Amino acid sequence: MNNIIFIANTSWNLYNFRLNIMEEMLKEGYCVYALAPKDKYSIRIERKGIKYISTTINRNSKNILSN
Repeated sequence: MNNIIFIANTSWNLYNFRLNIMEEMLKEGYCVYALAPKDKYSIRIERKGIKYISTTINRNSKNILSN
């Protein structure tokens, strides 16, 4: 199974702008991950069968791996 991860600075952003493609990727057999700070949309993403990973993201940084 192939993996794909979607990263955003809010779960709201993933839910409102990437949910359709994440669901399509699930249907195609991908293991889909969503990485974003936890908010009220995080649980909605998980309910769709997407693996949610909570993290903090510095909106002013270009490095997604920085602390």
